[in-house]
Amino acid sequence: FYEAVMAFERARLESTSSSKRTEVHEALRRLVLAADAHVADLHSSRTGQDFAVRWSGGLRSELWAMLEEQAVIHPLPFQQLRGGGGGYVADMMASMADSFGSTAGTVGRAETTEAMSSMSPQASFGIAQAKVSRWVESLVDEQVGFGSPMSPFEMHAREPWVHSVVAALISVLSLGLGYVSSGDKEASESSKLVALLDRVRAALPLHSPREFLKEKRRKDRLKDVCRVIRAAKKKGQCLVLSVNTDFSGALQALREHHADSWVGPCLEAVWAKMKDDKCVFCFELWLHEADKPRRLVAADFGHAHTFGRAYYVATRFFDRELRTLQPGFVLAYAEAECLRRAGFELWDLGGADRSPMMQYKPQVALEMHRSDYLRRLREVAIAGYASQDPSSEPRTP
Repeated sequence: FYEAVMAFERARLESTSSSKRTEVHEALRRLVLAADAHVADLHSSRTGQDFAVRWSGGLRSELWAMLEEQAVIHPLPFQQLRGGGGGYVADMMASMADSFGSTAGTVGRAETTEAMSSMSPQASFGIAQAKVSRWVESLVDEQVGFGSPMSPFEMHAREPWVHSVVAALISVLSLGLGYVSSGDKEASESSKLVALLDRVRAALPLHSPREFLKEKRRKDRLKDVCRVIRAAKKKGQCLVLSVNTDFSGALQALREHHADSWVGPCLEAVWAKMKDDKCVFCFELWLHEADKPRRLVAADFGHAHTFGRAYYVATRFFDRELRTLQPGFVLAYAEAECLRRAGFELWDLGGADRSPMMQYKPQVALEMHRSDYLRRLREVAIAGYASQDPSSEPRTP
C-alpha cells in the first residue's frame, strides 16, 4: 500500500510548480530547525525524551533528505513526528483527564506533539491560559474539544444554560481561540462548541498603520478600493455602514451565501440572546441608489472581548452579484476604522490559509503565527488589567 502512496506523492511532485516546491521546502526546513531547537531544549528537561531519541535516531536525517531536489515528500516521517510512545500516550491521557473536569496540578510542557486535545469548561482562566500556551508549541490539529469526549459542551439558547454558553464563548475568545458550532442542523436541539487554535492567524493591530502598509499587496488593494468608491460615487451610488440594524435579515443573507455554513439554528438562537446584551454585533454594508430600496451587500458577525479592546470576526459574507464593487473589502476597511475610533486595539479575522475563501485576509490584515497573535492579545489584556479600578473587584477578560 505504501508503494502506491509513494507513487502518488512522486506524481504530485512532478506536477508541482517550482515556486510551490520552494514554498514546501522552506516550510520543511523551518520544521527541522524548530525541532532541532526543541530537542536541544529537551536535553535539560526530564520530559520528552521519547521524542528526542526518535529525532536523533534517524527521523531528522529522513526529513532533511526530503530537501533534495528530486526527493519525494511522503507522510510516514510526519506521522513518526507525532509518535505513539509513552510521551504521546501520557499527553493524550492527561488531556482526556482534564476534559472530564480534573483541575489538579499545573500545566507543563507537552512530552511530544499533541493531536487529541480538549479543555474542561470547569477549568480556571489561568489554567486555560497555560494550556493554550502549551498548545501553541505542541498542537498538531487546529481543533480543541470543549468539554469531554463523552460529554461535549452543548450550545443552545434555553434558559438558564444560555448564560453559560455566552460566558464560554467570550472566555474562549479572550484566551486567543476562535470557535465554530459543530452539528448545528435544522432539526438539532443543540450543537457542539469546538474551539480553534489556527496555526496562522489573520489579525490587524488597529493603531499600527505602518505594519499594515509594509506589504505592497495591502497598499495596492487599499488604493483599488478607494478607486472603486470614487467610481461608485460618480454613478450616484452610496455605501453606508451600520451596526445591528437588521440582524435577522443579515443572518438570512448569510444562509443564502453559505449553503454549508457552520452557523445553524442553535447558534443563531444564542446570538439572538447575545445581541440583546450587546455581546454579538453585525457590521452591515448597504448600497443606496436613487429610486431603489437599500440593498445589503456585505456583513460581518463578531464579538468584542478582552476588556472591549479586541474584536473577533466569526463569519462574514458579501453579495456575489456586486463583486466588482468589492463590498467585502470596503466593509473590512470601514469596520476596522470604526473599531479603531471606538478604542479597539486588535481586529481578528481568525485562521488564514491558502484556500480561495481565505485569499482576502492577508490583503486586509497581517498573517501571523499563532504565538505572535497570542503575544499581541495578551499585551492587550495586560493593558486592560492595568486600566481597571483598583477599588473594584478584579475580573478576567
